[in-house]
Amino acid sequence: MFSGIIQELGTIKKIQQSPRGMELFIVAPHILRRVKAGSSVAVNGVCLTVASKTSRLLKFIVMQETLKCTTLAHARAGTKVGLEPSLRAGEEIGGHFVYGHIDGRARVMELKKASGSLVMTLSATKDLLKYMIMKGTIAIDGVSLTIMRLSRGTFAVSLLRQTLDLTSLGEKRERDEVNIEVDMINKFLMERCAPK
Repeated sequence: MFSGIIQELGTIKKIQQSPRGMELFIVAPHILRRVKAGSSVAVNGVCLTVASKTSRLLKFIVMQETLKCTTLAHARAGTKVGLEPSLRAGEEIGGHFVYGHIDGRARVMELKKASGSLVMTLSATKDLLKYMIMKGTIAIDGVSLTIMRLSRGTFAVSLLRQTLDLTSLGEKRERDEVNIEVDMINKFLMERCAPK
């Protein structure tokens, strides 16, 4: 489990295809010291297991199913990715409960400067939008954010300069895709309370 607070902006060093999917090698000096083989790390919001590590690199194996439903299928060497190791007992939960199980992808439609922030408007499918509520939480590429606006087919979030500097969201441009994880508690309540 994660909290949606990115701990480090890592860099993809290389990618290799394998029969199981894709081998992803990431440079992340801070996270590298904290994790070991078998640890869970959210990579742009996707929960992956550290397959191995060297003095410089973390290696992850991304399975075919994960490639089908996340933006990691389009990862390239040199790309920056937001990283968060799994929560430890007693740590602050600065964002909201994030599981690293991606519900789908959304597309950046507009980036508009506002006073002291950048408003990102994204398009999403009905299957994702139905779980979103105004002022509710959402994880975009693993970043815990508050939904500031909802309209037909789109939603918007406000990004502070610190968020843009410390996460992969600062690298996004219009038409880029991002990983989306809707709020699991909201999803559970809506599914359980929906009329049968």
